[in-house]
Amino acid sequence: MITQTSVDTTALAGNASTGALTYCFIQAVQNEPGLTYGRLLNSMRQVIRGAKTGGLRLNGPIASLVNKALFNTEITQEPQLSSSETFDIYAKQFI
Repeated sequence: MITQTSVDTTALAGNASTGALTYCFIQAVQNEPGLTYGRLLNSMRQVIRGAKTGGLRLNGPIASLVNKALFNTEITQEPQLSSSETFDIYAKQFI
């Protein structure tokens, strides 16, 4: 059973509507040159944790329902990494 839901919001990127995790990914890559895979995941998780405490606000016709779902319970999205090979995520650079 899939328990994660994706959320589009304009709260993170101004007037541009973007997915919450997409925004977190872009910010991490832009703000941290030489980023490792592990640091990328940690950076994205920090933004999501901030959203869990009320840092993320949504706009649109169903915003009140989504805001209630997000801020009265945990955000269900979790950044994840998969690979066909084992490697040290804190040693290997992302880009």
